[in-house]
Amino acid sequence: MVAKALYLTGLFLVGCSASSLLSWFGCLHPGNFRVVASAYGLLAAVWCVCWLCDDAVAPYFKSTNLNFYACLIGFGVAVTMGGVITWLTS
Repeated sequence: MVAKALYLTGLFLVGCSASSLLSWFGCLHPGNFRVVASAYGLLAAVWCVCWLCDDAVAPYFKSTNLNFYACLIGFGVAVTMGGVITWLTS
């Protein structure tokens, strides 16, 4: 149980770091902003499709709906936190 918690915490931190890196890349040059905005748009579209098609997607990952929802919420929070932290520090 503790190993699974540490694994999920590590994935959460990787998501925060990846979102922070993507936001930092967008802040480097004004031309990169469009690339980063389209990447975030693609992530948001996939995230929304996963919420809408949860009954069809959850068995593919071999997880229960509750765990699937928790992963989706954690992913959304990680992406938001990573981007917001980069925005606040830039």
